Amino acid sequence: MRARPALAGLARGRMAMKNSIVTAAILLIFGAGTVSAETVTRRLGVIANASGSIELTIQSIGGTPSGLGTATVTTAMGTISKTGPVPTGFTRQIQATKFILTTPVGIRVTKSNLTSANYTLTAALTANPASGVLWLLNNLLLSANTTSTITTTGTYGVTQSHTLRVDINDSTVPQSLNRTVTLSVVSN
Repeated sequence: MRARPALAGLARGRMAMKNSIVTAAILLIFGAGTVSAETVTRRLGVIANASGSIELTIQSIGGTPSGLGTATVTTAMGTISKTGPVPTGFTRQIQATKFILTTPVGIRVTKSNLTSANYTLTAALTANPASGVLWLLNNLLLSANTTSTITTTGTYGVTQSHTLRVDINDSTVPQSLNRTVTLSVVSN
């Protein structure tokens, strides 16, 4: 029976050795899981130039306008005559051989990234008016053949009022009077 205690001791020794091997294996497994962080640095270069800009918007006009506050505005005046109703926002002046319709036009010019103190505003029609009809802005005749200088000292950031005028002779035959006024602005 004495052999048995020796065997028991041997078995205990083997068991301890197995536990040590399992513990070492666990340590190796968990030890191998250590994460090593790596850092990479990259650079992004941005190349840009600030550019000056100006914007022209139409803030108000008589008639029934659409697109106010933008660069493209359309206004409907309806049917006009020397004795009929006056379009909303217009005034009518009756003279012996013609009638005149006028309305204020609010024009606003803004700038960014410019050192310009003021601007020049010009206007022209995209097509010449019908016979017996005149279009004027600030009492300057508009046509498709020439550009009229409305102001050379416009103030940025302020809605400036200009007067649009349409003169219609009594001899003008009934027809569409639709026209487009092109406004251009240049920084001074």
